[in-house]
Amino acid sequence: MLEKLNQYNLKASEIETLNTFQSRDGFVLLDEDGFEEMMDYFSQFPVYNNLIPLITDENSNYWCLYINGPMKSMVCYLSHEEPDLSPKFQSVSNLLKVINENDDVYDFYDLAENNFDFPSKNIDGFEHRKMIIEELKEAFGNETDEDIRRQLGFSIIALTPTIEVESNIYLLLNDEDMYVQEQAIRSLGFHQYQPAVEKLNELKTTALKNGRKAIEAVLKKLNGA
Repeated sequence: MLEKLNQYNLKASEIETLNTFQSRDGFVLLDEDGFEEMMDYFSQFPVYNNLIPLITDENSNYWCLYINGPMKSMVCYLSHEEPDLSPKFQSVSNLLKVINENDDVYDFYDLAENNFDFPSKNIDGFEHRKMIIEELKEAFGNETDEDIRRQLGFSIIALTPTIEVESNIYLLLNDEDMYVQEQAIRSLGFHQYQPAVEKLNELKTTALKNGRKAIEAVLKKLNGA
């Protein structure tokens, strides 16, 4: 599979990092057949156009690399149950470093929140991230494909640091897509964004079904319940 990655213009350092990676339970580097099978599957859905699969847990879940677009070189986790293509790591190297440092973990959901690069409360490298977010916001505003639009919204939320909550996430609190709205609301809990309490209380009457449940959970968190 690694030989096939040359056609995607990956950095030599990233390919070398993958070349030295030792697969283990829960994190298995795809072989050539598995890679081709997933690429064939991806080709059937426009939402996967910018992704290639790299690592699987052998339970139909995959770590994927962005090879094009604003999030190029970032890594997301593709779950077969609840697809969320927002970036989790800045690079393949960062992903593999976390896998290697957590040899007692065998599943994505067992990784602690602070292992991921995104979402993040801090502003490390934010000037570059800000440019990416602006590109995503423009694409989000113009996109007509529901699945692609949803994933763009998820990515905007994931890449937004705490200081930019009102500039980016507030815009999505009234979104027509209930999953985007829910994700935006839940992110306020992640950021522990106290100024949002009043806004969330106002939103109770208009939020969609998933959003109302999310508001209840986030308000409890923000109010220290």
